[in-house]
Formats: sequence, C-alpha cells, structure tokens
Amino acid sequence: MKRITFEMRNLQTIKIVENRSSGPAGVHVLGWIFRTMRFFFLAACLPLVGCSNGPHRVGLVESAKFSPGERLGYEVGKEYSWEILLKNEAETIEVQEIFTLPAAPATWGAEPPESYQRVISADLKTCTTTWSAQPEDGRLIRGTYTIAEGDPLGAYQIEVRMNHQSVKQFRFEIVTPRLDRELTKIEKKPNEGESYFMRGYVAAFEFDRKNTRESFERGIGLDPKNPRLRLGYGFALFLMKDYSGALQQWRKHADMPNRDEYRVYYTLALGEWRTGNHAKAIHYYQNAVENDPRFGTKKTLLERIDKWHPEEQQAIMEIFTRWRYLYSKQPST
Repeated sequence: MKRITFEMRNLQTIKIVENRSSGPAGVHVLGWIFRTMRFFFLAACLPLVGCSNGPHRVGLVESAKFSPGERLGYEVGKEYSWEILLKNEAETIEVQEIFTLPAAPATWGAEPPESYQRVISADLKTCTTTWSAQPEDGRLIRGTYTIAEGDPLGAYQIEVRMNHQSVKQFRFEIVTPRLDRELTKIEKKPNEGESYFMRGYVAAFEFDRKNTRESFERGIGLDPKNPRLRLGYGFALFLMKDYSGALQQWRKHADMPNRDEYRVYYTLALGEWRTGNHAKAIHYYQNAVENDPRFGTKKTLLERIDKWHPEEQQAIMEIFTRWRYLYSKQPST
C-alpha cells in the first residue's frame, strides 16, 4: 500500500517523498504514519489545515484554501492538499491541531518525532498535536494527506490553533465513490426532487443516516406530491432498522391520491409487523394477496421477493408464515 512521508528542506520547504511499502497507507506531515481501521480512515494527522468553510483570525491568516472540497470521495491513495498564507512573515510559529474523527481508529500510528507533542483522547477519536512550524518563505504553510483503506465514513473536523489562538476550523465528510457520484448529480440538478431519490437510497445501503434523511427530506420538500419519494424514504428507513419511521412514511404514501397501489399493502404489512402490530400486518398482507396473488404461495412469493433486501425478505416471510397459518388455503409449494 502507498505510504507518504514528508521531509524538511532548509527548515522551510515541505517536500513530499513517496515510497512503496507493505505497511498501511498513512500520512502525518513531517513524518509519521496513520494505520488503517475499519471502513475508511483518513490517514493523516494534518499539521495545519486551511479551507474556505471555517472562520480564521485576520491578524494571523491572510488566506487559506483546501482542495478538493468539503466532501471527499473515498479512493485509496488519493491525495488532498491544503495551504495557509500568514498575514505577516514569521520564522517560527506554534501550531496546534485538534483532529476529531467520526469513529475511533484501530491505531493512530507510530509516535511522531520528539519535536511534536501528541495527545490522544480517551475515546480514541481525537488527536491533538502541537509543534513549532517554520513557514515557507516566512508566510506559507502547506501539506498533503491521503485516504487509506480502512478510513471511516462520516464527518471530520480539524481545528487549527496558532500561538494559542484558534485560526481555522475545517469540516469535511468522507463518502464512498458511489454516494459521491450521486451527490455530484444532485449538484447539477439541485431543484429536482427526484434526483434526491437515489442519493438517499445509496446512503441507506451504507447506513449513512444523515445523508439518507437529508436526501429524502430535501427531495420531498421540492416535490411533495411525488409518491416515489415517500415510498423510497420508507424503504430506506426500514433498511436502517428505523421501523417506526418507515411505517410513518408508508402511511403517508398510502394516503396520497396518486399512490403506488401495487406496493401499498405489503409495505404497510412490513411496517406494522416490525413495529409489533401483528394483527394489522396480517390484515394488510391479506390485502396484498388480493392485490397480487403471488404473495399467496411460498413458491411465487420467493420468486416475487428474489431481488429484495435480506431485511425485507426476512420480514415478509415471517408475515407469510403467520398469514398462511391463519388465512391461506393455498398449498405451501
């Protein structure tokens, strides 16, 4: 896996030096490595971060930038860079970085050089690093980090302090490439409610509750009469095991004049069953059978739900078993 290290040149220029190693891909500016952890761990304790979405002290910082932006699509080995331009020249400046992750890493990597002081919080989610930096040309401080396999998905925050003053806060999010693509599509058509449907679904499959809810709520807000959004919102919440929320959305879908008749009854059955209302679930399942006879036998039901998510398959088979015992006169095969 790719490893990136940094070395000082004339005490001012930070140069990236790449090498190949069988070890984990991690970065910390000026010299230490982050190791991997479950999902996608941002392999870097950045020495300093600049960006456009956080406040900065005008007295210390003239400008700051970060690329590519506030949303980072996960890609092993992909580099991201930052830079901060100080308002005035300085030979040295004390920098403190408070780097908070959405989840605790398996390890924060090797110990940094002696010139760095690093403290890791008890919950292992926050790394605070303090060191004395020598700005390039007296004003510019910059660095690069990468994403490594094992970085966690979710929201990150980095607070940068200089000479005991908070000068910058950077908040960003790491998402999977598939979700990143869906978000990019939405950015091109931000006012179309339907464009939020797939984003919400992708986020649900990744158990990204924040993006799931934001996507469907935004889509419904733009297109409140679209039954597909209500129906999809219910399925997304069901996959994330928010059964009450799923049932609520499916009830709203059932009340719509342009509802999807084909899916009304079995979705209500799923919601009622998982929230413990088994009698109602069986009642709605009987309605589903009357609407679509394939729900009436085990063989045709299995064919019907072949492409369903396992969570949905398990619930509907539980309902079918109970319904067949109480109501069905159809053979079991």
